[in-house]
Amino acid sequence: CARLKGRAAAFWPVTVEAGEEFQGWWFCQKVCELSVREASRELKRAMALARLAVKIAERVTGPDWWQSRVRGYALAHLANIERVAGHLKAADALLEKAKKLGEAGPDPDGVLDPGRLPNLEGALRRSQRRFAEALACHEEAHAIGLIPEFALIQKGFTLEVMGDYE
Repeated sequence: CARLKGRAAAFWPVTVEAGEEFQGWWFCQKVCELSVREASRELKRAMALARLAVKIAERVTGPDWWQSRVRGYALAHLANIERVAGHLKAADALLEKAKKLGEAGPDPDGVLDPGRLPNLEGALRRSQRRFAEALACHEEAHAIGLIPEFALIQKGFTLEVMGDYE
């Protein structure tokens, strides 16, 4: 990340294509997390990071089911940035594709947070004002996620948007 940080976002994809050290699932996951952090700070940078994560995911090696799973994980993060940008239809389409890819196979080592996708879906459903679905997604994320507290925070945001302050 430090090597990319000093370069302009326009050069990130070229760097990923040139170096194998930038083509692993772990780096894709890190870039996804960075896109989430940047979404509330600098949307343009967050979009560049999410697109970079997708580019990295396209280069991940391994069994087909693992490649699909990582691609789905990255696409879900791109969908999240589209949601933040207000492009709800594009976000919905990307999320559906991400869900299909994510269901392609198992994550036997549990390295990708299984609660991340339901949480991101919950945020999208909240933005679409589909509150019952959003809450169900947050509940699912809480039950299966590696960081259940994150799901509770997202659920709190959804309840706040609903006006349910209790």
